[in-house]
Amino acid sequence: MKENHSEDIHSVNFYLLMKIISKNARFIVLFSIVSLILGFSVSLFIQNTYQSSSLIKLKTLPKKDGISLPQGTGLLGGFLNSNLETNNFKHILVSRDFFHEIYKEPSFLGQLEAIEDYDPLNGRLIYKESIYDSEKREWLLEKPSLLDSHRNFLENHLFYEAQEDNILEVSIKHASPYIAESWMNLILTKVDQYQRKKDKKQLLTSIAFLKEEYSKSSFSEIRNSLTSVIAKKYEDLALMNSSDYYSFEIIDSPFFPISIYSPNRVLFSILGLFLGFFLSIFFILFLVVIRPENHESTTFKFIVSK
Repeated sequence: MKENHSEDIHSVNFYLLMKIISKNARFIVLFSIVSLILGFSVSLFIQNTYQSSSLIKLKTLPKKDGISLPQGTGLLGGFLNSNLETNNFKHILVSRDFFHEIYKEPSFLGQLEAIEDYDPLNGRLIYKESIYDSEKREWLLEKPSLLDSHRNFLENHLFYEAQEDNILEVSIKHASPYIAESWMNLILTKVDQYQRKKDKKQLLTSIAFLKEEYSKSSFSEIRNSLTSVIAKKYEDLALMNSSDYYSFEIIDSPFFPISIYSPNRVLFSILGLFLGFFLSIFFILFLVVIRPENHESTTFKFIVSK
């Protein structure tokens, strides 16, 4: 009997809930539509963002070779018998030292820190003229620091995602589609130049060291091994200078984004619709259940009409 009584109470409560909602369907619909419009209106005040991306395959870069030397060569043997080193592309991409290379580019910092809006009809960037003179490329106030700009760049503009082993998707987001594509090409070029320059310096240092050891050694076996290692180093040096991209190969080139990446105004509108729907129901139930003293008020009679 108690179970049946409990089921009856639940049925009555559910029936009353549905009755209240159905009696105020017009209010719920109107409130939901207004919320939908508000959600879309809010999205109009959010700056458009365009995304350009590129799919690349990282190369394994031999900085040192695995040619063995006879026992007794000491530190020299340890130096020459090192394993291959993997590609440092991802570490370079987010490093401050690398960012300093693009930070020095004439127009980069203004495009990063002083953009207020983008005019898609004229394809024109609108700068914050109070802090930056776009024609002279001069800062009217204090120039943004390297650390602050680096943080801004990593948090809001540069993104990468590993697809699988040695496959990486690198993306640039910006208010201008032209800048997004331009930066994407700039990043790939600069990272490759940075790593090529660094590895070339290390390779030339290794060759110089090996030549010095060759001149010091009087053992023919060690001299023959050193000759082989030096020849291999020169082969690596020639290979480094022969390819367009040293540290990676491009699978999918950077592209010009036609449509905006964010905000998703349809999603904003849908979220506004659902938020308005649930808020309107909550408001009605709030007056009915939580505030019973308002049952005789004009507002209550308007919402819960008989």
